[in-house]
Amino acid sequence: MIALFLFACNEFTVNKQDDPDPVAQPDDNWDPFGQTPDWNNCTRGYHGSYYNLSINHPDIEPEQELFPSEDPNGLDWFDDQYLAFQRFDSSLDYGQNWWPVDENFAEDPQYFAVKWTSWLRVYEDATLEFSYGASDDFWLIVDGEIRFLDVGLHEFTPSVMTLEFESGQYPIEIVYAHRSGSENGLRFRLIESDNAAICYPEFD
Repeated sequence: MIALFLFACNEFTVNKQDDPDPVAQPDDNWDPFGQTPDWNNCTRGYHGSYYNLSINHPDIEPEQELFPSEDPNGLDWFDDQYLAFQRFDSSLDYGQNWWPVDENFAEDPQYFAVKWTSWLRVYEDATLEFSYGASDDFWLIVDGEIRFLDVGLHEFTPSVMTLEFESGQYPIEIVYAHRSGSENGLRFRLIESDNAAICYPEFD
């Protein structure tokens, strides 16, 4: 599913939230997926790396239609040069007017990208439902495979994502970028299920 909506607006509202504090930067040997959680005693959530994109970046507010590569690893939005901070997020259900990155750069906090990592456990083969919405680019990567993408510039429109899973434990990555002005929103949430759970990775 790829949608494109181009829009412009000169003013926006920044809604401050009680976000968690950034965590210490990892060393070169850090594994972003960590170890498989102890599913009997784990904390729900994700580890996020937040990147601040410059207004001068060629992929920001493009004059022509721009769809990024289907593989986010081919994009430079997540290079270390843009890394602003890292933190643990207990939920990715932020809704609209979510502006997490502000370093007083020109046009902050409008343009940013995030990669979250976590683990998904599916106890029995199942169809799982996720509440989803993003403005703009979004990927869900499960065990290295892109299972869902919605790339390009488009509005935040909540919907339900349905995916089939075999039983097992999966490292997951949620990749997001906001590149198109003053309206923003993100929602990614596993709809309550006794057959599945998402937990923080465990780090040494």
